[in-house]
Amino acid sequence: MTSVRDVAAQLRAATYSMPTAVVGSVDDELEAAVALLSETLTSSIRHDEVVGEVSAVRTSLVQRLNELIGVAKRAIVDKADELARWEGSEAGESAPTPQPYASKKVAQLQGQRLPKCADKAVNAAIHQTPGSGWAVEKNANSHVVFYGPRGEREVFSSTPGSGVNERKVNNLMRRIKNDKEGRKT
Repeated sequence: MTSVRDVAAQLRAATYSMPTAVVGSVDDELEAAVALLSETLTSSIRHDEVVGEVSAVRTSLVQRLNELIGVAKRAIVDKADELARWEGSEAGESAPTPQPYASKKVAQLQGQRLPKCADKAVNAAIHQTPGSGWAVEKNANSHVVFYGPRGEREVFSSTPGSGVNERKVNNLMRRIKNDKEGRKT
C-alpha cells in the first residue's frame, strides 16, 4: 500500500507547481492595457471614471483567479489527505502524513509575482521557476534569491555580472529544469 502513500505525497507536491505565475503575467498585461487606455483617454471628460472601472475589473479578475487556484490547491490537498487516511484504514494502521515537497519559504512565495532584473541569465532562471518547486524573490538589497524545494537557497545580484555569476546561474537553471522533470540533481 505504499503506492497510495506515494500518490498522496505526489498530489501534495503538485500543489506547489500550480501555474500561479500565470496570474502574475495576466496582471502585468492588464496593467499595461490600463496604462495604454489611460494614455489614450487623457483628453476625455470620463477619463477617471473609465480608467477606474477598468482598474477595478483588473483587480477583481486577478483576485478571483488567485482564489480559484487556492480552491484547486485545497481540493488536491484534501484528496491527498483522504488517500492517506484510506491507506491507513486498509492496512489497519494510521498512515503518517507525508510532508510536502517544498520548503516553507517556497510555499510562502507561491502565487507572488515574479521579480525582474537587468541580468538576462538571472531573468531566464526566474522564468524557469514556475512549476518546478522553486520560488524566487528580490530582497531589500535588490539581490535575487532563489528558494529550492528541499530548502536550497541561491543568491544572485540583479545587475549583469561576471562569468562566475553566469556559471552559477547556468548550474541553477539545470537544477530547476531537473526538478521540473522530476529527476535527481
